[in-house]
Amino acid sequence: MDPFVESVLEEILIKNNDVFGDQIKFMGFESSTSAPAGATGFQSNSIRGSIRYINKTGNLLMSPPLLLKCTPKEKFAAYKARLIQFTNEIFVYGHVLPFFSQLEASTQTSGLNEHLFSNTKTCRPQIQTMFPKFYGSSTRTHSQSTEVIIALEDLSHSNYKTAPQKSFLNFAHLSLMARSLGKFHAYSYFAKESNLKLFNAHAQPLTPINPMLLDEFPGLLTKIGSRGLIHLISQNEFLSSRPVIQNLLDNADQLCVRLLRNEHRNKWAVICHGDYLSTNVLFKYAGDQPIDMKIIDLAMATLSSPVIDLSFLLYINADQETRDLYWDKLIDEYCNGLSSLSVEVKSLPTRDDIIKEFHTKAFYAYLVAAIFLAFLLVEDMGQHIPSEYLDYELSEIPEDILVDMIMNLAGETGTKALGDILKDMLKRGFLNTSDENEQL
Repeated sequence: MDPFVESVLEEILIKNNDVFGDQIKFMGFESSTSAPAGATGFQSNSIRGSIRYINKTGNLLMSPPLLLKCTPKEKFAAYKARLIQFTNEIFVYGHVLPFFSQLEASTQTSGLNEHLFSNTKTCRPQIQTMFPKFYGSSTRTHSQSTEVIIALEDLSHSNYKTAPQKSFLNFAHLSLMARSLGKFHAYSYFAKESNLKLFNAHAQPLTPINPMLLDEFPGLLTKIGSRGLIHLISQNEFLSSRPVIQNLLDNADQLCVRLLRNEHRNKWAVICHGDYLSTNVLFKYAGDQPIDMKIIDLAMATLSSPVIDLSFLLYINADQETRDLYWDKLIDEYCNGLSSLSVEVKSLPTRDDIIKEFHTKAFYAYLVAAIFLAFLLVEDMGQHIPSEYLDYELSEIPEDILVDMIMNLAGETGTKALGDILKDMLKRGFLNTSDENEQL
């Protein structure tokens, strides 16, 4: 085993004495023989297994199943955004979630008083049930690269797994995601209401990733985003709205940067997941019905409008038929999640406040969908990448080839899906002229 990985495992034993006890001795790591689907993320490699250790009475024991998320070694040094993604995820697991947890536990036992942030474990905060257990992380920097390992609970051993498909989920899955998202966002409002200074201290270190990606791919959003508009024109629909959409597309990079960098002024801003897709949650099932879920992959977390996450749910995870049937119900489920904490939160946004946020934030979700939705709609990406570029990073593929590849992913299904998103936003008034000016 890599000496760095081994040192991290030993460190996990020492730091988690509430789980493993003290006076213990590291004996090795037993890797899992198989990994579930979706074991490796876009920006990380995964190792699954359990630590072998001897406790203070001399018994040989095994740790709970662990998932180690590791930085890819190949070419990793060249991509600053990847390292910051790991940094964001570590900060959320190591600081933001414990802050929310401590706040909730303290309030449950002593109310909002001078002991608000004391360390009490009398009650188990609900937020601890929403994410995998975090065991720790470690970073090692070389002259030309940086290695990072994040150690988490392996949820596959608790029967959590990815949804049957990567996008276009059914209402049962989406309603569970909406309710859980509302509950997660509610912690930000609770923290802001209780101690705004401490909340800001926990939100400020999170670094928006997308502005960095825009530097790597300037103008890409404008080109890729045109796919949905081309579909509208081909269908002879919403032709009068073409100038509005085209202007938003022409200013896509500017729109994204302004949105993500100015959200500290938004009274409804929360710590967002930032990448709230079906591929970043795990479900537990009774038969084929989802009955519980966990939120994972927090690399894109940032301070922003709650609609950033909610619009991903409604415009990337859901198809148009589902939006037509269940839009109101899914918004209601989100609002139910907002009000589901065991403590009272007075400063929650209303349903109308949430809808108003869509008017200035929804187009951002379209731009993200223009790039990523088609990736989620194809089974095997390797079949769609030109063979001579299979081993390349996306940023290494010539731009004209990259654009052509993304524009054709998922064929007519992908093109229609993006056109449907634009049509839905137009029908709901999210892309009218006044909204366009406010977004820009």
